[in-house]
Amino acid sequence: MCGARTQQARRHRNALEPRHIFATQIRRSRTMTSTPREVFPVFVGSGRSGTTLLRTIFDAHSSLAVANEPQFMGTAARQRKRLEADGFDTAGFLRSVFGNANFRRLDLDQDVVEATVIAAEPRSVADAVRAVFAVFAADQGKPLYGDKTPGYVVQIPELASMFPEARFVHLIRDGRDVALSYLERPWGPDSVGEAALYWRSRVTRGRAAGRAIGTRRYLEARYENLVENPEQEVQRICSFLGLVFEPAMLHYEKAAERFIASSHQPEAFTALVRPPTSGLRDWSSEMSAHDKDLFEAIAGDLLDDLGYTRANPSVPTKARLEARFEEAKWATKRIRAAIKSRIRR
Repeated sequence: MCGARTQQARRHRNALEPRHIFATQIRRSRTMTSTPREVFPVFVGSGRSGTTLLRTIFDAHSSLAVANEPQFMGTAARQRKRLEADGFDTAGFLRSVFGNANFRRLDLDQDVVEATVIAAEPRSVADAVRAVFAVFAADQGKPLYGDKTPGYVVQIPELASMFPEARFVHLIRDGRDVALSYLERPWGPDSVGEAALYWRSRVTRGRAAGRAIGTRRYLEARYENLVENPEQEVQRICSFLGLVFEPAMLHYEKAAERFIASSHQPEAFTALVRPPTSGLRDWSSEMSAHDKDLFEAIAGDLLDDLGYTRANPSVPTKARLEARFEEAKWATKRIRAAIKSRIRR
């Protein structure tokens, strides 16, 4: 109901002042497609690593509106070849955006989005995406926009190429705590072995992409640092993004309550209403010895690279054998998913 009233109010406002509103958003979209462009923060990471907390903090900045997993940008990037094959297919782009169920999370008036994108005369997917985000930022009354979509951690190379102004913040959390978090949810990896493989794959690919694009455009942040020293870590990320740190960023409780109320999975984000809090999960006391050994047999080398302490410096042979079995199952699952994806296309 609240969303419907918001949409109704926006339509009424647009009916009263359409030229002024459209002109503001169109100017904004054209500014973002000229050079130099404003920085475009993109927050990524393995799921259950705290990216929602990071997004809530930065969305509380007075100049930055951070979208929560609208996912249309990644979809459009995958369709880029088709959309740009013979000039830019603006109508096809808009169909893709409006057909993406996650786009509705932005709660934007589709008429305004369509008019703004068309008026911006995009020549590429990147231009069109900027125009949509310009509408989102204007709708929030802010000059800058960002995106929080954890899954983009595997699309960094492509997105970095498309958006020279993008800067990627990769939030990393101890994978054993990530696994515990996943096992509490009805979605995502459903075993410790699968969670370890998923975490290892996402973090490894993100770090490799980060090395390729360099430290000017890629920053690693640790969830543990964020909750233990929030002001220091947020200031460091602000500096990377060229933002002025605002103390109000750490007082986001009301925004968190609104986010939880609008979420389809409110129970997954209840901790957001608290200030950044360490120790919400503790793999060392909550994970069984068997699960610790299995996780470290699969992802122990990455734990070492990241400086996380292992539970057992010497992984038992039984855990290593079980890890090979989990890796075989994981590979089979990915092949089947890839085949289904090709069939759907």
